[in-house]
Amino acid sequence: MLLASCSKQESGATVGGSDVPKGIVVASTAFTEGNPVPPGKIPPEITWSSAPAGTKSIVLAVLDPDASNFPHWLIANLPPDATRVVDGGVPGQNGSGDTGYYPPEPPPGPPHHYHFKVLALDTMLTLQPKFTVEELDKAVRGHILSQGELVGTYQTKE
Repeated sequence: MLLASCSKQESGATVGGSDVPKGIVVASTAFTEGNPVPPGKIPPEITWSSAPAGTKSIVLAVLDPDASNFPHWLIANLPPDATRVVDGGVPGQNGSGDTGYYPPEPPPGPPHHYHFKVLALDTMLTLQPKFTVEELDKAVRGHILSQGELVGTYQTKE
């Protein structure tokens, strides 16, 4: 149950920042900005525009700020020319302690917001598999060339 997971891993890590240029356009065939993310364990298809010149790696971070930035999906070191999730990245730890995509399952109540963030970095990160959102947040500081995000929602009815 997500509620237990949210209380297990509280995080203030936001990954990215408001002072970084937002030049990457993030999109999905499964949902549009501000609309519901599809349920289920299969991640929605996420694509993004090309990264700027000088990009050495791409990061994808899916966070729920309504649950203290609970990480739903973390991937670092995607190739700089990638415009979707591809094999070869380093998987981070989601809020359940596993790697891979953790689907939205908030407790009953108001909708939660799921931020699908893509960061273009000027470096390859030295993170090990199952890195945490806090480790990622620290590692990307000062290395973000550009970023973009797509925000979806999900609500569990009572």
